[in-house]
Amino acid sequence: MSIDAFLTVPGHLYDSEGRHLQDLAKGKKVLEIGTHLGRSAVAMAATAFHVTTIDNFKGDAQIGAPSLAEAMENIQNSNLADKITLVVADWTK
Repeated sequence: MSIDAFLTVPGHLYDSEGRHLQDLAKGKKVLEIGTHLGRSAVAMAATAFHVTTIDNFKGDAQIGAPSLAEAMENIQNSNLADKITLVVADWTK
């Protein structure tokens, strides 16, 4: 497991933001709302006890709809999938 695994995942998270999230998540159970492609989930999972991330994968006007398959692949390729639960649901309801 590498704390740098998130660096290979595409997304809108700066490297420095990922490092800060790792500091905040260290040893904790984390709930993330908005998975997109999984970059921040992978970043946090490197130091967190566990990350649960939720997304409806319908996107919005700014970023469009992220691909569920791509997010799942990014999480699997990170070697941190055992520390990440991906929930597909509408978190607004």
